[in-house]
Amino acid sequence: MSAETVVSPVRTEPEDLPTRPGAVHHVLAVADDPDAGVTDLARAIAVDPALTASMLRLANSSYYGLTARIGRVDLAVAVLGFTTVRTVALLSAVGTEGDVPAGFWDHAAVTATAAGLCAPLLDVDASDAFCLGLLHCVGALLLHRVRELPALCLPEPADIDALRAREVKRYGVAHDTIGAQTLRAWNFPATLCDLIGAHHDTSRRDPLARVLATARLCTNLAAVDAPASPDDLARVETASSGRVPAEDVGRWTRQVQRRSADLLQVLQLL
Repeated sequence: MSAETVVSPVRTEPEDLPTRPGAVHHVLAVADDPDAGVTDLARAIAVDPALTASMLRLANSSYYGLTARIGRVDLAVAVLGFTTVRTVALLSAVGTEGDVPAGFWDHAAVTATAAGLCAPLLDVDASDAFCLGLLHCVGALLLHRVRELPALCLPEPADIDALRAREVKRYGVAHDTIGAQTLRAWNFPATLCDLIGAHHDTSRRDPLARVLATARLCTNLAAVDAPASPDDLARVETASSGRVPAEDVGRWTRQVQRRSADLLQVLQLL
């Protein structure tokens, strides 16, 4: 098979995702139930020791800044919230350590942390922003499961349209499109799905889109071992609607890198 041959279609239905038997499916079903409470979701998580450990590690990570460690799943659910629990469960189903594109978890950790920190500056819910940062490139995991992914979209290449065109030729679909389709199949919020499907559209001005754009720029800066150029600084300031001034970008990026280190360890153990 040549490098340009389209492989079998990427499937997005819940039953097509690899997972521990029943566990993640049940967690997502409970999280999607409007009548379910924290206790119900905690019980669903507790069936799977590995998923339980992931939730506790995340809740106790420095990102959440708790003053005392927690050891109960129901408390972890209360700290994380239903959307974050669903996000971690989905990621644990789609990708595991050693089965993800190189650098994927690093970029996810930085983008999620940056989005969570930027959210209050633009009056956006921090949990929604954090989950968007974690999940916005989930399509890359799905493509990689079918066939090794040649490149991630972070650090963002000079010609993102060319990258997407190569993905369509290789897989029959681009990472942003398949990511949005998958999350819709899992009944994730429509706004989040729409933003994931359009995360390369920098013309969007709604606050959550601005948060993601700022977070992705931060991830680009963190991935490059060189001082940011004046143009880089200006792009961050513009993306954040001036809430992250150019003179603060360096300090802000360093803060994100420090905060994301603990989160990265959690993600690598999913």
